[in-house]
Amino acid sequence: MMAKTKIHQLFLGWRSRPLSAPWVLWVLVCLLILLGIHLTVGKSWFLDATEEGLYTLSDGTRSIVSALPEPITVRLYYSRALGQQAPQYGIFADRIQELLKTYQDLSRGKLKVHVYNPTPFSDHEDEAISIGLKGIPAPTGEKLYLGMVATAGGEDRQIIPFFPVEREQSLEYDLTQALYRLTQPAKKTLAVLSTIPVLGQPDVLSGRGGQPAWMVMDALKSFFTLNPLASTITSIPETTDILMLIQPQSLGKDTLRAVDRYVAGGGRLLLFMDPFVEVQGQMPAASGTVSPDLAKLLKAWGLTFDGNHFVADASLGRRVTGNVGGYERQLTYYGWLAVPKAQMAADDRVMTDLDVLTLASAGAFTVAPTSGLRQTVLLSSSGESASMDLSYIRPTPDVARLLKDFSPTQTQHTLAVRVAGSVNRAFPETTDTTPPLSSKAPKPVLIAKEGVSSPKSHNVGLPQQETAKAAASAATIIAVADVDMLYDAFWLQKGQIMGQIVSMPTAQNGTFVQNALGYLSGNTALMSIRPRTVKTRNLTVLDSLQRQADEAFQVKEQKTRQEMDLAEAKLNDLMKSGTTLSEAQENVIQELQTKLLSLRQDLRVIQRSLRQDVSRLEQRLWLFNILLVPLVVTLVAFGVLKRSRSLRWF
Repeated sequence: MMAKTKIHQLFLGWRSRPLSAPWVLWVLVCLLILLGIHLTVGKSWFLDATEEGLYTLSDGTRSIVSALPEPITVRLYYSRALGQQAPQYGIFADRIQELLKTYQDLSRGKLKVHVYNPTPFSDHEDEAISIGLKGIPAPTGEKLYLGMVATAGGEDRQIIPFFPVEREQSLEYDLTQALYRLTQPAKKTLAVLSTIPVLGQPDVLSGRGGQPAWMVMDALKSFFTLNPLASTITSIPETTDILMLIQPQSLGKDTLRAVDRYVAGGGRLLLFMDPFVEVQGQMPAASGTVSPDLAKLLKAWGLTFDGNHFVADASLGRRVTGNVGGYERQLTYYGWLAVPKAQMAADDRVMTDLDVLTLASAGAFTVAPTSGLRQTVLLSSSGESASMDLSYIRPTPDVARLLKDFSPTQTQHTLAVRVAGSVNRAFPETTDTTPPLSSKAPKPVLIAKEGVSSPKSHNVGLPQQETAKAAASAATIIAVADVDMLYDAFWLQKGQIMGQIVSMPTAQNGTFVQNALGYLSGNTALMSIRPRTVKTRNLTVLDSLQRQADEAFQVKEQKTRQEMDLAEAKLNDLMKSGTTLSEAQENVIQELQTKLLSLRQDLRVIQRSLRQDVSRLEQRLWLFNILLVPLVVTLVAFGVLKRSRSLRWF
């Protein structure tokens, strides 16, 4: 009864206090906010607090959606039972609807979004099945859906059969790409001249199956018309807007002449070269030896490529599980590189929004200043790198020898470079019997930032009485010293959900290729449509300790193996004598065995001590993040509350 009276008195006391002017102001502000929300019903409001901007629309998406050329209808089929049985899908479905709502707001009435709940045996379920959407079987036997179809005009439509929650980071990419495919103008032609089966390879015997196309090439079909070229061609088709040249080391002189004419005539070229293509193993196309004709062609562009060495980098090496001395262990492999933003030309448009690229046994270009050409290094190794002979990695990597012989040269090697300007012919003959490439002028490429003027014509139909100094149009070349970076396993993790292959990028190799082609084609919207990747934040001190552990272990292991070899050799000599071992000889063997045992124990101590250093640092970081930071925030909050004595609610 006493408690009830006190509460009643407290309530009456609060009611008896007059409202101060600040309180009235706050109430009015809240009412205005509520009114604004009411008047803007349908608008999607949110704050993206992620550093990567995972939930902020890219400029490419905004430009595409806000300028849709015709009305589009999007129908999203979402079974609410799916969200109830799998909450992660419920959250993901809300995200999809929010994003589609944002698209609708940006489209200025051109995009209409409809959401349906396809319950069992309903008309909406029949629609979902007829469209080709995939359903997840529920324990009750019914199918649960989360798919979409977008239609424009007649029968044009794009279907996403199912949205895997694993691709949430790529949601904007998937949605915008569907709209882009539906409304894009005529695709530009990308000619692909490759000695590696990047576009797939059918089974010769059965005529089906075989090797699928690499994912990066498959994705380009959404934006370009791909035109595969034979490795024996003598001219580049006149319909070519961009040429993609991959591992040209084995191309003949006539084919290189065709490339030479195309580039000198103002062509756009994306070049990938590699001293050793790991995914090809010992096949001929894996060889990186540069022929004199290819070296001459590169020289005309101000470039030199060493096909007998690869770049090893202690700072950028990737952690892998390798076999050293018959034992599987974690180590830093200097031949596989994870190149961070610090080693990129971050302000260059080709490197837009890139944080990490992964390369394998990459080579390096030497760039020689050439009159009339602007050469920009796009990607380079760190100072802790060295150019090493291919014998360390071919046919298989000798990690132990690589770690032992590695010695950084404090030189940054050029892994990717752009060349722009007037390129003269590498093969300026007085009589050119090769058929002219084309008389068709390419589409202008807007490169205002670099000041490159658009070519007026290819200038590839060279007269028979051509002089050595043929007039050249402005060309653009992007050259990359690695081919393996295009292969799926080096930048993607794949899984299968409901019969669909789901790919999650672990690096941004695909984005780099898309950026480069977008730059060469002048399509800035194309460069902006890409999957979002969460940045990998390396702990540099931990990485340094791990490298020290690898190096220390390698030195000690090498010494141990030398002692073991010496002991085994002496033991074999004694056994081959066929005589009874003397007491002195038995003592020698015993001493050697004892010494070897001691060395093995030393190895374990080194590994354990260095591992403990890494472990202690990791524990400190965990404590700092989990305990110290929240504790500091809590103390600051208490301090603020203590100083704010003037704030009273009752």
